[in-house]
Amino acid sequence: VVLTISKTDTTTNLSNITNTYNGTSQAATGASAKLNSNNEPIDGAQFTYEYYNGTSCSGSTISAPTNAGTYSVKATLQGTGNYESSESSCVKYTMNPKDITVTAGSDSKEWDGTALTNPTCTVTAGSLIARHTISCEMTSGSTITTEGTTANTISTTAIKQGTSDVTNNYNVTEVSGTLTITKRTPIVT
Repeated sequence: VVLTISKTDTTTNLSNITNTYNGTSQAATGASAKLNSNNEPIDGAQFTYEYYNGTSCSGSTISAPTNAGTYSVKATLQGTGNYESSESSCVKYTMNPKDITVTAGSDSKEWDGTALTNPTCTVTAGSLIARHTISCEMTSGSTITTEGTTANTISTTAIKQGTSDVTNNYNVTEVSGTLTITKRTPIVT
C-alpha cells in the first residue's frame, strides 16, 4: 500500500494599501493566507509582492513605490512541502502626497519711493524630506510702493531634489504673507 499525501491548496488575500510619501520605497505588507482544506490561517507564511504602474497588474513589474501616485500590487504565497503557492487578486496601492504648508514671506519698511517685495517662502507646517529644497514665485500683485498693506501671495511652489522636480510628492497648502509700507517719518532740521 502506498500512501500519498498531496499538498494542500491555499488562498492568499491582500487588501488595498495606502501609504504616504516619505522619500523612500515602501514595500507592501499585510498579505495573509489560509489552507483551503480547513480555512486555517498559515502562520509564518512567506510572501513576495509584485508592483505595477497604474490600476492593473499587467505589463512590466516595477520596484516598490516611492513617489506619490496610484499603483497596483499582488502577493504570492511561497509554497512549501506541505502546501501549494497561491496568488492574491490585484489590489490598488495608493501613495498619497505628503502634506505641507508653505507661507510667503512678510516684510515692512518705511516709505522711500521704491517697491517692497519679498520672494521668500518657508515650510510652516509639516516638513520637507531631507535633500529637498523649496522655492516660490509670487503673483504680480505681490508688491507695494505706497503707504499701506498688501498680500504677498504665492503663485507657484516648486520643490526639488537637486535638479529633479518632486513637487507632485507633496500636497501643498499656500498661505500668503503681508507687505506693509509705513508713513515716512518727517526729518526736522
